[in-house]
Amino acid sequence: MMTPFAPKYQKIFYILSLAALLLSAAVCLICGFSGVSPLDFIHPCLFNQLTGYYCPGCGGTRAVISLLHINIIQSFIYHPFVPYVAIIAAIFMVSYTVSIISKGRIAYFRLRPIYFYISIALILINFAVKNILIYLGIWS
Repeated sequence: MMTPFAPKYQKIFYILSLAALLLSAAVCLICGFSGVSPLDFIHPCLFNQLTGYYCPGCGGTRAVISLLHINIIQSFIYHPFVPYVAIIAAIFMVSYTVSIISKGRIAYFRLRPIYFYISIALILINFAVKNILIYLGIWS
């Protein structure tokens, strides 16, 4: 039985991650040269506007921007999922590339279900903590 973490899917994830990395780099270059900010096209969170509380994804955009500015701690504060996924993806991408270059003599960092479960836990913990802090009036 093939699981989503089988070697076949690791290769597919590598290819998709490489494509996403190249697309992101192209967008950054285009935005940098044109002066257009992708943030101009992002709408405020509807959940936050209606309830006054954060949704599970709130802070993700700010976390990505902080990460792009190499401010990992600030990125983690905005949304811990973003730097976590960036670090796991970077380790995977570098190790998989090294494995390809070495023709498989050097093993790559395999993605495992536990990394997925940790990411879900980070999203839920972030959601709960921020909203509890808002309710208590500590976070705005």
